[in-house]
Amino acid sequence: TKGAPVEVTGTGSGQVKAWGPLDIEKLNYQATSEFFRGTVATESFDVLHFDVVGENGVASSKRIKMTKASGQLEMRGILKPAWTIDSVLVGRGLRLEQSEFINKIGLDIQGQTDFNFVIRGPLKKPQMELNGRLSKVIIGDLPQDDSAFRLDFTNAKMTGSGQFLGNKVQTQFVFPLEPKAPFLFELKTNNWDFTNLFTLVSKSATQMDFQTALTMDIKLRAEEEGFWNSTGLVEFKEFKLRHGADIMKSDGPMKLMFNKGTINSDNFSISSGENFLKLHVANFTKDHWNAALNGKMDLSMFGLFLPFISDLRGLVALSVDLKGSYDKPLLSGSTFLDKAYIKFREFPHPFSNLRADLLFNQQTLMINALSTELGGGKLSADGKISFVTHDNVPIDVKGSFTDVTVNIPEGFKTHGSGQVSLKGQKFPYTMDIQYEVQSGDITAEFAAQGAAAIKASPYLPKFVQQESFEPFRFDL
Repeated sequence: TKGAPVEVTGTGSGQVKAWGPLDIEKLNYQATSEFFRGTVATESFDVLHFDVVGENGVASSKRIKMTKASGQLEMRGILKPAWTIDSVLVGRGLRLEQSEFINKIGLDIQGQTDFNFVIRGPLKKPQMELNGRLSKVIIGDLPQDDSAFRLDFTNAKMTGSGQFLGNKVQTQFVFPLEPKAPFLFELKTNNWDFTNLFTLVSKSATQMDFQTALTMDIKLRAEEEGFWNSTGLVEFKEFKLRHGADIMKSDGPMKLMFNKGTINSDNFSISSGENFLKLHVANFTKDHWNAALNGKMDLSMFGLFLPFISDLRGLVALSVDLKGSYDKPLLSGSTFLDKAYIKFREFPHPFSNLRADLLFNQQTLMINALSTELGGGKLSADGKISFVTHDNVPIDVKGSFTDVTVNIPEGFKTHGSGQVSLKGQKFPYTMDIQYEVQSGDITAEFAAQGAAAIKASPYLPKFVQQESFEPFRFDL
């Protein structure tokens, strides 16, 4: 069944019997089949039964059932010759951690999902209804409260509601699928610590040092023309971000006020002493964007979003303007880093006393000047990164380093100077390093007996580690 709308693989057998006129509206038939250890789309199964009967052209499910470990997926219903359907798909006891799709995208989640999916009407424009529940969920290593959700689809709109993580996140919405349909979006959170969500993709110890509290209420609606014609209020009643002893929080409610598609902000800022981050929105509409973000912060507050960095300190000042329109957004801004200390998780040496002056827009990031201390020496660089498309991001950065002492790979300690450049259109980029080694030491330990475990350094060229993703090609 390769090349079909839904690809099915497996080993099994089947039988088909048919009688009556060769007319789809009058044909009678019976089909039975059984497959083992296969896949439907990207999801594997243990056993798949596909038994259907047809009477006067009307197809009815006799047994359409897929089993995967202790979970089951069963479909019941009919398909008429006029290509109208009345069917329900029932999922029971399906384990999230056994899903190939979830594992492929790297989510660290366990739990169980149960759902009913009903589809009725013409196949080209059916009405659909989904009711589901997530239970026994563990994100990272943390157990979560149950969640329930509902989605309804018609030709004109998509309607839904949900209660997630117990009562911490509640929502209901109506999204129009045609211009004249109504729009509604309501979202309410109650003292929600959303740092738990970051453990979906990382168990960084740095992230574990963070704690957040978010209480907000969003109520937007429009009779037609959707979000960009909505009226209502987005109110952050409480926002708090804590890292160690440092806390940034809102000073009173933060508001975004909507009036028939025109958006204005009120008191939308968080602060901690001299550090602050402030958003200003004035007469912002679909065709006329006007927003600015300014701030001065401790770099450590960004560690929550950068799990590949084990230690992050220093000061950052930023200024961002968002102009243009929905069809043609215009982004511009600048960022200045001072006295920064950055330790990457997979790199043995920190970058200390880092200073950088960056300019950017929606197409280019310019590195005007970057200087830092590395391995007791100095490193400086400049260049640019262009954003053409999601898979075409040209990089042209050049730099030099002097009097550095590095231990790369482990056990190979060298001292010297040289030049480095990073170029390319997309991953993997080419890193060209010209290194003049002035002195060095090689240290290795050899076991007297027994087998020694050998692990490739992550800094060796790509051909050494074919199984891992390589962002760079090295030209040494």
